[in-house]
Amino acid sequence: MGTKSQILALGALAIVSGGARSGPIINRLPLELHANEPPILTVLQQEVLDAVHAIPTGKTTHVQGLDGLFEVPLFKVRQVKLGTAEFTEVVARLDTIRKGYEPDKVTKGFLGSSLLKPYQVVINYPARAMTLQLPKVRVSKNRCTGTAVPFATGQEAWAGEAFTEAETDIGRVILSWDTGAFTSVLRRSLVEVAQPKHTESTLVTTKFVIGGDDFGPQQFEVWELSLPHFDGFVGNDFFATHVVCIDFPGKQLRVSAASRLSRVFPTATVEGRSASKSTGERAAIR
Repeated sequence: MGTKSQILALGALAIVSGGARSGPIINRLPLELHANEPPILTVLQQEVLDAVHAIPTGKTTHVQGLDGLFEVPLFKVRQVKLGTAEFTEVVARLDTIRKGYEPDKVTKGFLGSSLLKPYQVVINYPARAMTLQLPKVRVSKNRCTGTAVPFATGQEAWAGEAFTEAETDIGRVILSWDTGAFTSVLRRSLVEVAQPKHTESTLVTTKFVIGGDDFGPQQFEVWELSLPHFDGFVGNDFFATHVVCIDFPGKQLRVSAASRLSRVFPTATVEGRSASKSTGERAAIR
């Protein structure tokens, strides 16, 4: 392959690796990754699993789709590098066709949250930047700021993941924060109960209160969804105008409106020190 970067699919924020030492590496295969939450496992297309000689684990996992759960096989990838953060023995699931979805022809997988659990992940779409920040390490600038929004509790499936409560015009909802969702969505069955006469494909809630602060108005698409104990997604339309820090160790989000003066700064940064390497290296972001 030389130094040409292959593209690995993952959400809306891409970290570009132009060569073998400049960015994310999977088994020393340069890849382009998108940061995507909340999938727990890294998701790779078959051609990438083959190229990095991923090992089948003989196990499967059930994944939530638009029409319910589906089963996919699991693989083990020896090494993943993101900037100067290094991960070994990473479990990946196969990226498969399902209702309303087929693997992207350009990008090749998703980066799961299991790799990011030690970090505060600062996602700044307006500045085209992502920062991985270790909470107990002194850094030059704390980027994990804004309204504190605690993770929702009460369901084992939510434990430690980016699900939060929100108060809206139709009442309290539980939402997943998902950079892989191109828009924010609510399940139709919820909307029909709250507003039986609502037949539109979108719903605008003037009130969108999270962590005690109102970030409304907020538009949601209204879809037919089968979701386990939650009501929808906060997607890229919200991320496009806000800076969101997913503080996994603190089990909370930090949310702030993006500055209009935010300068485009196309880099990804890992702040602090990982277990085996010093950090601060930057990788370009598309």
